[in-house]
Amino acid sequence: MYSKTMTVLSVAAVLVGCSTASQKITAEYISPVQYQSYDCDQLAQESNRILVRVKQLGVRLDQAASNDKAIGVVGAVLFWPALFALGGTKQQEAEYARLKGEYDAISQAQILKKCITSRPTVISTPSVDVDKDFAAVADVDAVPYLNARGREGYRDWVSKTPPKAFVIAPDGTWNSTWGQPQNLENESPDALSRALSRCEKRAQGCKAYAIDGRVVWVP
Repeated sequence: MYSKTMTVLSVAAVLVGCSTASQKITAEYISPVQYQSYDCDQLAQESNRILVRVKQLGVRLDQAASNDKAIGVVGAVLFWPALFALGGTKQQEAEYARLKGEYDAISQAQILKKCITSRPTVISTPSVDVDKDFAAVADVDAVPYLNARGREGYRDWVSKTPPKAFVIAPDGTWNSTWGQPQNLENESPDALSRALSRCEKRAQGCKAYAIDGRVVWVP
């Protein structure tokens, strides 16, 4: 009995943390040559598009890594088959590494083309750290655009249980979602998709600010 338990725990130790947290994933090398035909505006737009995807995918990877760790510990002690639920994010990890590489390549292309800061959409060097969030999720004052009522709404959203999402628009419109919806007839089961859909019915330019426990906002 002792030997069997030790075997289970040993295997669990190997399997726990099978999914990799986003900050531990190294960027894949991507040559900046593929962006040589882009002008500065196009480079800035592509950089922003990729960064948004990187931030949102990072949330999923971090959640998977956290879940794997919890399942591994519980599975080792209580239920051996639970260990086989670990992992399943290798494709996402590969995509994340590629996107980080593309972001780095665009940054190099911007430097080579001597893009300047005279226009809001053109930058000379990366202004956002891929592995660093815009703010801590609990920092209510850091959320842009919101009025006092919006900040109260965000403060309340922070206390909710995932899955959840908070989205904002330049005119101060916001929407928040959490938990599993009771009626999916006209809405997506995904918290971010629901929040964006609701926000876009009232405003333009709605973007994700935070998902679950992380800020994914890209200025």
